[in-house]
Amino acid sequence: MADESAKEKFFNKEGTDWWVWWVSAGFIIVFIVAALINVDAVGAIVTASCAWVCDYFGAFWQILLIATFFLGLGLAIGKYGAIKLTDEKPDFTTFKWVAMIVTTLLAGGGVFFSASEPISHFLNPPPQYAGVVGGTMEAVAPALSMSYLHWGYLAWACLGGLSGVLLGYLHYEKGLPLKPRTLLYPILKEKAIDSMWGKLADAFAVIGVAAGTIGPIGFLGLQLADALNQLWGVPNTFTVQLVILVVVGIFYTLVTTTGLEKGIQHLANANVLLTFIVAGFILLWRCRNCLRIN
Repeated sequence: MADESAKEKFFNKEGTDWWVWWVSAGFIIVFIVAALINVDAVGAIVTASCAWVCDYFGAFWQILLIATFFLGLGLAIGKYGAIKLTDEKPDFTTFKWVAMIVTTLLAGGGVFFSASEPISHFLNPPPQYAGVVGGTMEAVAPALSMSYLHWGYLAWACLGGLSGVLLGYLHYEKGLPLKPRTLLYPILKEKAIDSMWGKLADAFAVIGVAAGTIGPIGFLGLQLADALNQLWGVPNTFTVQLVILVVVGIFYTLVTTTGLEKGIQHLANANVLLTFIVAGFILLWRCRNCLRIN
């Protein structure tokens, strides 16, 4: 009965949750206005806040990350790993699903930081490896370990694995909608729907998604502007960066509004195929150079 009551409250409540909208949009607007007024002060606050959080919760997050990974791994290889959420056939093939997941989650970060982050950690070892000198053979393992932490199995297990399975189960088996607050349902039951905790979960999720989307798009504009400058001598100016951001924003909006079946699917397939082509070219070119040297 509790599940049926939750379904009715979720699906009978139409329209926009204005409390969530105003809290999330208000925070983002205030942050943007403050940055426009004094970007240095906002940057200092963000840096100090990040440092404080890392100092007091860094170890907890790492332990939680590893625990979540092993929990997800246990579900995958255990008896529950073979359970299907529904009897319906998938809308897309495995390749298309993987292509869309990789493209939407990694995006420009996978293009630039997959190569630059290991090099950055190699030249400037993370604080955990204070005794390691950058640019030496000793810095190779720390650089790769930190990069694998950010881009490897742990991140995927926590970001897309366990949370995706839980949300998918609650949606397809319990009939609950795809909202962040739904993840609180196993703990709070119907309070996850009606209480302030559910609203806060939705609002913080919106803020997190906005920060995780706007920031990388800004970095992407800087990176593309620098790439154009390096390849074709296009001036790396604020105007060029702004034009790139506008074009990327329009393209991003058009692709997103077309849905999975059209824009996102075709773009993801082309993106992954192009990645394989580039990787193959680099591998063959590297082998060719090795043969020349030998």
